[in-house]
Amino acid sequence: MGKKQVELAQLNYNLPRLKGLGIQLSRLGGGIGTRGPGETKLETDRRRLRRRIQKVTKELASLAKTRKTQGSRREKDGVFSIALVGYTNVGKSTLLNKLTEADVYVADKLFATLDSTTRKLVLPSNIAVVITDTVGFINRLPHELVAAFKSTLEEVASADLLLHVIDVSDGDTPTRLNAVNTILKEIGASDIERLHVYNKADLLEEDQKVGLKSSQDEITISSFKREDLEDLARAIDERVKKGFIQVRVKIPYDQGALRQWLYSQGALISEEHMDDGSMIELRLKRKEISRIEEYRVQNS
Repeated sequence: MGKKQVELAQLNYNLPRLKGLGIQLSRLGGGIGTRGPGETKLETDRRRLRRRIQKVTKELASLAKTRKTQGSRREKDGVFSIALVGYTNVGKSTLLNKLTEADVYVADKLFATLDSTTRKLVLPSNIAVVITDTVGFINRLPHELVAAFKSTLEEVASADLLLHVIDVSDGDTPTRLNAVNTILKEIGASDIERLHVYNKADLLEEDQKVGLKSSQDEITISSFKREDLEDLARAIDERVKKGFIQVRVKIPYDQGALRQWLYSQGALISEEHMDDGSMIELRLKRKEISRIEEYRVQNS
């Protein structure tokens, strides 16, 4: 999907600038939907670009609908979602691979990750979450690309927790932090809880490791050290547990749909069937508590 989003951005960028491109367009071939030797007439090129734009737009609309359905299903099922965000080439895909034993494509180049990849991660407390790798940001990301990556970036805006991955060995960290913060604000994700993960500590000299960041909101790691990954998993676990609350509810037997929703939303701890309903103890997302408030039973 990411490749098509970039292609659409390129097509929309080129269309108003078509005049004078001439033979260069014919040489771009499948990248913009044109082929053949020699100079292509302007109107022919425009028609081809418009047809390609229409085709890619339709394909993206279909893919976006599928992705929205998948996201809605995860939300309905009460799954806690985590998004990996950060400047390009900070090691997000490698980190996802190491945490989840996934096999996401990794390369040291711009936009190596074009499509978001979601994997399941079971935390030390046995809470299962989903973690998504997203496209790497760059400084002054063109508006065409922000628009093109809209559906991909929606994965970020709908997340419960952001892991902001930062290359601790990079010499221009402030600029890159600012670039990421700017884009998060633009897509409406700046208020989501965030854990800053300073990655690539293995690239530092020993004297550079003095005073490395480690606090409630920051952790410094190497994706290639097991103990660092375990520390990160525990840090994530603590954040995720704060997003849940353990509750007891008494659900009347005529509220079967609500009982099924509770089963799908939270981690069931215990259930006791009584004469007038089911007493259920479970772990539920804090933001869902209002839906069951009238059935909640206070612990004695």
